[in-house]
Amino acid sequence: MLFSPLSANAYFPAMRKLGADLDTSSQLINLTVTSYLVLQAVAPALFGDLADAVGRRPAFLGTFSLYTAANLGLAQQHSFPALLSLRMLQSLGASATVAVSYGLVADIVTAAERGGVIGASMVATNLGRVLAPLIGGAILSGSGT
Repeated sequence: MLFSPLSANAYFPAMRKLGADLDTSSQLINLTVTSYLVLQAVAPALFGDLADAVGRRPAFLGTFSLYTAANLGLAQQHSFPALLSLRMLQSLGASATVAVSYGLVADIVTAAERGGVIGASMVATNLGRVLAPLIGGAILSGSGT
């Protein structure tokens, strides 16, 4: 549950640099954020049903593989269309794990204990939002740019 907010927010410190490197306007770079957020909202609904149908493990493996492949592609891309497309795939893969995680909690934890486990899960989600810009800024600083 950490990866979706981490990926969404670690990106923010690099937005100006990305625009300059890709010779793209800030409006188009902002479009990559909007598209990430739209898919972040939609992916859990799409993949929650898939996880119910095929099982949690295959759903986790598939969505996390998609997330990993998108990250590898993002590390190699040099164009705005690639950035936009891969950010959307990254969001689709990372965000789907949230719905699958909630389903997993419902599968293995009794209703009486569920609130505590969901609370702990939400710590990871919120921690990702808080730490991500710091991590993204550190990576950008460490890159020498």
